[in-house]
Amino acid sequence: YRMAPDEYFVLFVANASYESEWAALEDFCAACGLTPKRGLTGTWRLLEDYLNKVKANGRNIVMLLDDAQLMSPAALTALQHLYNYDVQGKIVQVILFGQPEIRQVFNKRPEVLSRVYNWFELNPLTSPEAYSLIQFRCNVAGRTDNLLNRKQFLEVYEVTGGVPRYLVNMCSLIVDQVMVQGKEEVDDQVVRDAISEFESRYQVPAGMQAPLPRLDVPAFIPEEQRQHTRMRRNGQGKGKQ
Repeated sequence: YRMAPDEYFVLFVANASYESEWAALEDFCAACGLTPKRGLTGTWRLLEDYLNKVKANGRNIVMLLDDAQLMSPAALTALQHLYNYDVQGKIVQVILFGQPEIRQVFNKRPEVLSRVYNWFELNPLTSPEAYSLIQFRCNVAGRTDNLLNRKQFLEVYEVTGGVPRYLVNMCSLIVDQVMVQGKEEVDDQVVRDAISEFESRYQVPAGMQAPLPRLDVPAFIPEEQRQHTRMRRNGQGKGKQ
């Protein structure tokens, strides 16, 4: 849409943590640069008139809502209103981004759930993808060296199951542990402490941890390191360093 701004009008909301229809409507208006009226009906008319003018100029309207799993079921009434608002065709296309919990929110509003056109789910990352994610975020932060060595990366990948948000949370805890322990680099103790803290904070769904047969080990990890990981996961060598 950035390549064709005359064709698309995009409304982006970074945090859709709405508790009510009114809260959502207020934010939609803010994204359009509109000042809400006092009443709910008047404010909807204000937004509808604005969207009609945009549509009349030949632009497709797309609304992007991030962190949509934070919406309350009551707030989905705002989406239902947009779904139902047709003037010679659909006025707004709504795309929601959220964690898997978003399905629980929609399940409580079957009349809105029935209007969802499609669901897409981001699968857990493979180990090369997980490694690339960690390296990319380190590079953006100004670090060019590897944050983790091969053994440490495998442990992080196993515990997080390759889920992006878990990978990011784990690496954040690792960096925190480096500072707390007054160290300059990540060592095995730092990773163990970070894993312990991660497991106390987050409940990774059963079966989410990456099983060994599916572990697509990056080429940079030598066979002896793979064998070490197999032994560790099978309970062998327990307590050894």
